[in-house]
Amino acid sequence: MDRRGERGGEANGAGARLPGRLGARTALFLFLLGLAARLVYLWEIRGGPIADVLLIDSETYDRFARMILEGRFRGEAIYSMNPLYPWYLAAVYKVGGGPEAARVVQAVLGALNAVLLARIGAPLFGRAAGIAAGAALALYGPAVFYAGALLTPVLIETAFLAALLALTAWGERGRPVHAALAGLAVGIAALGRGNAALYVPVALAFFLARGGGRRRALAHWALFAAVAAAPPLLVTARNALVEGRFVPIAANYAAFYIGHNADARGLYQPTEYATSARFAEEVLGTRGAVSRELGRPVTLAGSARHLFRKGLAWSAAHPGAEARLAARKFFYFWNAVESPTNLNFHFARDFSTLLRALPLTFGFVGPLAVLGMIYRRRDWRRHLHLTLLVAIVLATALLFFVSAEYRMPAAPVLLLFAAAAVEEMVRRARRRGARALLFPALILAPLLLFAHLRDDLLDAQTWKRVDYLNFGTLYRDRGEGERAEAMFLGALRIDPRFGPAHAALAALYAAAGDDLRAARHLELAERYALSGQYEGAAPEISDATRALAAAAERYRAGDYAAALVDFERLLASFEERGDSAAARSARNNIGLCFWKTGDLGRAERTFRELLAEDSSYVKGYANLARVRVAAGDRAEAEALLLRALRIEPDNERLRAQLERIRAGAKE
Repeated sequence: MDRRGERGGEANGAGARLPGRLGARTALFLFLLGLAARLVYLWEIRGGPIADVLLIDSETYDRFARMILEGRFRGEAIYSMNPLYPWYLAAVYKVGGGPEAARVVQAVLGALNAVLLARIGAPLFGRAAGIAAGAALALYGPAVFYAGALLTPVLIETAFLAALLALTAWGERGRPVHAALAGLAVGIAALGRGNAALYVPVALAFFLARGGGRRRALAHWALFAAVAAAPPLLVTARNALVEGRFVPIAANYAAFYIGHNADARGLYQPTEYATSARFAEEVLGTRGAVSRELGRPVTLAGSARHLFRKGLAWSAAHPGAEARLAARKFFYFWNAVESPTNLNFHFARDFSTLLRALPLTFGFVGPLAVLGMIYRRRDWRRHLHLTLLVAIVLATALLFFVSAEYRMPAAPVLLLFAAAAVEEMVRRARRRGARALLFPALILAPLLLFAHLRDDLLDAQTWKRVDYLNFGTLYRDRGEGERAEAMFLGALRIDPRFGPAHAALAALYAAAGDDLRAARHLELAERYALSGQYEGAAPEISDATRALAAAAERYRAGDYAAALVDFERLLASFEERGDSAAARSARNNIGLCFWKTGDLGRAERTFRELLAEDSSYVKGYANLARVRVAAGDRAEAEALLLRALRIEPDNERLRAQLERIRAGAKE
């Protein structure tokens, strides 16, 4: 078959440029555009929670990478997660980098992906559409976001785009080397996400549609499939050598149960087998729960099989609910909201001006892509390999659950169709004027509305309160109290009735000896838990804590005389039962009441007595400094704070108080 007529308009004449090819300068421009956007984003998030704390899967990948370098990547660890990303991180770490270097490499790959997309689009949809799609991917917010996450989407995207580029070249030239290269890329993608293997059988349709002969198409597809199988088989062989037994690549199919159970709602949520999304609870905890359910020990493989079968059984027993669930997943897949499984795109925007400024979202890309597919329907054979990828990603979401991370491989392809739609609309408008836009308007209006509809569950994905709570918990576990407090307060700014954040703040303040605020937040945590706002048991609150919370509220309201009576009553109760820590806190609060009412003499005696009993009591120094400032002795106040800072040199509140005193500000 002569393929020259299928190349998208080859120019006549010797040495003439093909309109469907991408020039080197254009490719460089797209690469630099994508790289600049990603490096700016990495610069913006430096030192913040996204770059500073590894969450859920990111922490697991980092830990596995270090195990690989130490030669300890054995046992069920090599089965519990995909092998591609830990080995990628290990390679970067081996060269001498760390998480920051891995993000920079991903920024480079993300910029390269913009070039790959343009090279795919140019021969299929024309040079202008290819360049527009490449530029769109360079500045596509979710793609920029994933460059800064220790997660798989960038690597998966690179592998899939390399495969699509090779298949595009095969469709234009029919060379077996392109089929082999495409197979290699798909095989690598399968190491990062198992659903890539599904592309192998469905790709047969593309080979038959573009093969120029059934026998030839089958032969080239067989080559493609054989090469695609090689990376997974090699990893499986490596696992067998390490373990001395057959160990499959990953147990990710256990996630089928997440999308098919009585509580499934179409998005990611931990099942009744896991207390949280952390590796220990979700993977090992689920295995333990399954073992208890079955009454015998099981491996991760056995746990995955059990959950998969249980999900299948639920689907078979509830066909109506299954159909409704599939419809809900379809709606979520085509929605503008980026539903998280690990890091939340909407949370990341709080820490990046660039990410907030980038206008392109899936809510516009999806509808435009559908319009582009309608425009290009008569040329479906040439871009069948693209639509098959979208179909695989969508089918996976319907089979499992919807998340932005797993939807991401479809985004570049949809950007291509969206660019083709825009180019076609512009072309038709130039030829026939504004009336040519009536048809696309009729198509786009309902699609845009559909993509931007939300239910309560989708709204919750954008609230970010759980993200602030999770990062605050990780900071607290690392001993960074101030950053933990900032995260918990961030959660409460989003939702003041978020009981878990109140409970977390209560624990944080109690550990720091700030009983007033601890009691107040503990009472709020109980109030919202008991009112049915959130699931889970209400925190247990003692009568003494309730009394302390009441005293704290009077203090906050400015009724210092009543608060003083309450604190003195609490002091007597604490001393009677021998609770020295609570008694010291009550005496400190009594001193604050004296300070607030202007009784500086009694306030000073209270704080000096506390310091005489415990010279390391930092709050005593801070509060005595307040009294000395009120008495006009700023020099002693400064000296008291310097002594406190020698005890806790990293206490930012003490430093801020000292700066206010030195600046002459009123306490």
